Amino acid sequence: RQRLQQSPDTDFSETPQFGIVLNVVVDEAKTELAQVIQPLVTFIDTGTQDDSLLEVPGRLKQVEGFLSISYHNRAAKLLARCNQYIEKVFIKEATVPEEKKLKALADVLIGIELYLDTLAGNPMDTDEILDGTEKRLSILRV
Repeated sequence: RQRLQQSPDTDFSETPQFGIVLNVVVDEAKTELAQVIQPLVTFIDTGTQDDSLLEVPGRLKQVEGFLSISYHNRAAKLLARCNQYIEKVFIKEATVPEEKKLKALADVLIGIELYLDTLAGNPMDTDEILDGTEKRLSILRV
């Protein structure tokens, strides 16, 4: 029945399958984002870099890539700036930022996660989420 209702010109994003694919991809992006937290916390607690910390930029780039290819460029750019900060401070400089910056970094990551939730259909104001994320990112001076 669905095939009969869709013309060859129907955009994939207008099909029921798109929602299923989007939810799977959003879940995967949220999983990648969640796996970034523990290596950062471990570094903050111990001051020791390990392989999982070195994987953080790649994980964030995967989420950024998803946001970019799905035309969520503002969120992708904010995440890229966050990733630059993590690479610079946590990996290259191997320093633990002051508490104010740690809180801002946590807020940025939470903001991106909330934004991903909106893509999965949770009704929230995306502009408000990204505005808040951008404001918190400015504290990191990236």
